[in-house]
Amino acid sequence: MKAGVKHFIVGAALLLFSTFFIPQGMSGFARSAARSEPVDAGSIVLLIIGVVIVVAAIALIARGHMLRYRERAREAGQRPTDLP
Repeated sequence: MKAGVKHFIVGAALLLFSTFFIPQGMSGFARSAARSEPVDAGSIVLLIIGVVIVVAAIALIARGHMLRYRERAREAGQRPTDLP
């Protein structure tokens, strides 16, 4: 498998996985705003978990991009810092 492809796949899977947490957390905030009640702790936890998963996905996708960039530079016979 080419360099970085695994990072892209896992990053995309994490982005999809985050959809289990973020909408439920946002729903809790919207429900509490509509009912003028305090936000329950479960909604805050779900939202934090979702945001952490999204940040991890972004980091993996960026790492995959960097690995692909380095591989292309090696194939061109240049150092990665020499490419435009």
